[in-house]
Amino acid sequence: MHKTIFVLFFILILTNVIAAKEQRHLVQKGETLYSISRSYSVSLDEILIANKIDDPSKIKAGYNLIIPSKFTEKKEYKVEKGDTLYGVAKKHNVNINDLLKENNFNKDTLLKVGQVIKIPGQPGIQIADKGKTSSQNNENSYSQYYWPVKGEMKELSGKLQGSKISTNYGDPVYSVSSGKVVWEGPYRGFGRVIFVESVSGYIYVYGGNDKTNVLVGDSVEPGSELGKIGLNVYENKPTMFFAVYKDGKPIDVEKAPRL
Repeated sequence: MHKTIFVLFFILILTNVIAAKEQRHLVQKGETLYSISRSYSVSLDEILIANKIDDPSKIKAGYNLIIPSKFTEKKEYKVEKGDTLYGVAKKHNVNINDLLKENNFNKDTLLKVGQVIKIPGQPGIQIADKGKTSSQNNENSYSQYYWPVKGEMKELSGKLQGSKISTNYGDPVYSVSSGKVVWEGPYRGFGRVIFVESVSGYIYVYGGNDKTNVLVGDSVEPGSELGKIGLNVYENKPTMFFAVYKDGKPIDVEKAPRL
């Protein structure tokens, strides 16, 4: 039963991710790609990649652009007792530097209870901590971070395709690819689950985390530490679930690109 629920959960999240990618903008007279990227709080490079644009000067009024990430409107937050700038940034999944810039603060600014501050619209981009050495290799690895953890691996059968890896509690989970964190959160029975999307559109799923080191919007690379392994409540064993999707369809995890 729980496997079926897990599959439905993946489908739901993947649908939301794909829907977020499909947001579009009809270019108006006088607009530039740079001004459009600013209005949606995404980078110019992300728009160029999403639309396969080689020459930005050729984009004219009437062009239907794909906006690669879901626009999140700016909002305000009233400071509570015990709040710090870093704590507020983490609470709202935004980069601390973006928060400072949005409010004309500096790193030494002290917050006051009741003070209203602005929260940037789109999560900023941070680079997660670099992973450790090749001593973390799985014996089946073809490269340093071919698998996210070291341990005994079994293929998942049925609708949910991927790998289940038995490992050690608290072991670090490493990204096998570069990309951006597009979803992070808990799911009953599977700890905290992380979705990383590569530039080429592959979505790497890392389930079974007890703690995570990344936020939505963070950029990672092969070897970036994503989190720490927890216990699978159904088996009471430290277990990781690793899957890869492309266009909403499961991909053989051994054949998925390691970029």
